[in-house]
Amino acid sequence: GPDGAAAAGNGAKGSGETFAFGQLRLKSRLLLAPMESVTDCAYRRLCYELGAGFTWTEMIRAAALGRGNGASRNFIDSFDAGTPTGVQLLTTKPLELSKALQMLDKLAATEFPHWSTGIQGIDLNFGCPSPEIVKMGGGPAMLKRAKRL
Repeated sequence: GPDGAAAAGNGAKGSGETFAFGQLRLKSRLLLAPMESVTDCAYRRLCYELGAGFTWTEMIRAAALGRGNGASRNFIDSFDAGTPTGVQLLTTKPLELSKALQMLDKLAATEFPHWSTGIQGIDLNFGCPSPEIVKMGGGPAMLKRAKRL
């Protein structure tokens, strides 16, 4: 259980250890995976309170975010600055990733200032096994396209 994990020194809740994650110091090594239709703001907060050191939004299509798609923006529900949260982006092309990152910068500086404090990392999806994602060349299919990485 959680107490055994903490005693084993893996950085779980209650161990007093912290874990380096880039420039962040996390309370735990436990990272909540991004899960489509699951990892909303409330779920991330609950998982953080139960020991997750870092959480991710659900997967967001970079192309849609770069076009300013409102539904895609709504998946970035980082209103809780107390829960360390990153954004996971699905992309297959450098230009769509660039546009999505520019949109995040723009929104953090203007309409949605909570994004500048609520987003603490960016993750590129290279693992989603969904046949739809793989067929479009995303997720693990990107790993076979070294020039795109």
